[in-house]
Amino acid sequence: MAEGQKELLQWKDSAGTLHSLSVDVITGHVADNESEITSFPVEFGADINDHIIHMPTKLTLEVVQTQTPFEQMGPLVFTPNKQLGRATRTTAGFSVKSVELTPQPNAFKPGGLLAATRAIGSAISAGLGALGLGAITNPPLRVNVLQADQEVDRIGELEDKLIDLNTNGYLIDVTYRNRVFPSMVLTKVSSTSTKGEVGLGRFSLTFQNLRTVATSSTKLPDPASMRLKPAAKQTKPAKKVDAATTGVSSDAAKGPGESMLSALGVPSA
Repeated sequence: MAEGQKELLQWKDSAGTLHSLSVDVITGHVADNESEITSFPVEFGADINDHIIHMPTKLTLEVVQTQTPFEQMGPLVFTPNKQLGRATRTTAGFSVKSVELTPQPNAFKPGGLLAATRAIGSAISAGLGALGLGAITNPPLRVNVLQADQEVDRIGELEDKLIDLNTNGYLIDVTYRNRVFPSMVLTKVSSTSTKGEVGLGRFSLTFQNLRTVATSSTKLPDPASMRLKPAAKQTKPAKKVDAATTGVSSDAAKGPGESMLSALGVPSA
């Protein structure tokens, strides 16, 4: 990973606890930002963005994890080594192990002077062996390697954590090359192994952005109170007409029947 960058993945569990995960090396990445546009004609002058669908961002990372990274070694420790006759420098959590190497048979067949020299050497060695002086032998080839004091499986631990992230569907913030990809979901985890790569694990991680929205609620009025109601019928009292104000005679103000009775001298009721 880049210098100073340790936390590749960060997420929170159901309890709100923040977790982080780092890897040894990122060998490659692909970030996809894709959009889809409508296949129907758009009116000239319309807002083009209303006819574009922006797809979620996709991110693919190729990561490599090793069993014994140097950054996890402890402080230097000097321990006596009887075989070498001196103290060897190791790190806490690791010890030096002497391993004998078995050289592969050489397929090279010398010729000419070199072949004669080797034949003479073999004859001298055989003669000394016959005389009891011992044959000339080369010492075994040995090398010193660092070996962890406790059994570790960093590759298996990383794979277990990645599968857990994929199964439980956490929202992950991915940080790479000083860029943050927020709210990503680990949708695919692929692991590969190659012959000869002992102690090395390769993983392909595929992420996709999950868009989230905030919802809000409001209180609506009672539907019954919003229904239309018929208007209440109101009766208005009849208006009394005053003959003095209207300029009409009392006989004209009366009805036809009342005027006839008045002419005959019959009082009105």
